Amino acid sequence: MSPFLYEDNGGRFLTDIVQFQEKAAQIDTLVFDWDGVFHNGTKNADGSSTFSEVDSMGINMLRFGLYLLHGSMPKTFILTGETNPSAQAFAEREHFDGVIFQAKNKRDVFEKLSQHHAIALDKTAFFFDDILDLNLAEIVAVRFLMSRRSSPGLTQYITEQRLADYISANPGGEGGVRECCELFVVLLNAFTTTTEQRIALSPDYQKYWALRQAQTTFFTKATDL
Repeated sequence: MSPFLYEDNGGRFLTDIVQFQEKAAQIDTLVFDWDGVFHNGTKNADGSSTFSEVDSMGINMLRFGLYLLHGSMPKTFILTGETNPSAQAFAEREHFDGVIFQAKNKRDVFEKLSQHHAIALDKTAFFFDDILDLNLAEIVAVRFLMSRRSSPGLTQYITEQRLADYISANPGGEGGVRECCELFVVLLNAFTTTTEQRIALSPDYQKYWALRQAQTTFFTKATDL
């Protein structure tokens, strides 16, 4: 399957495909922003928001694809600038490694996180949408920007500064995460394999699932790292 299918669908590559594939194959850590990535940025007074089962499936298949490639579970985190009960519920259900709340300086928080969890910059992918994410996007290997029609100036800035490798066709909350995760699997040349093994509930998928479900999720404030 060709990655250019996603360009035909409205996505934009800012990195050469061959280079993108080489970087993607090294990834063993996934980091997600929450607001504007898993939803459109709108929240209730208690800080709760929505998430999508469509995005959930995309992340699951990406984690499975990376598991097949490396033989181990990819580390998966949410770094969010606020305290989000929905992010906590989602990460716990999906058995992410952890959620860091109040991450106002994401680069600083990530650097502290990497010391505790043996995370390498050149093996990290970041899914993000806004200004507060850019100091982390500057230093990690693979960057997926969720598109947003309301901020063309920011999109142009990110494009000119090469702070993303791919800009999604779909915004956060409307399938942007699913699009980027699916593209990632395509870049790994693993789309058919992961899909067919998931359909068949293959032995490899069952091993992956058991490891995933055994993962305990931690929650902490950035100041407590």
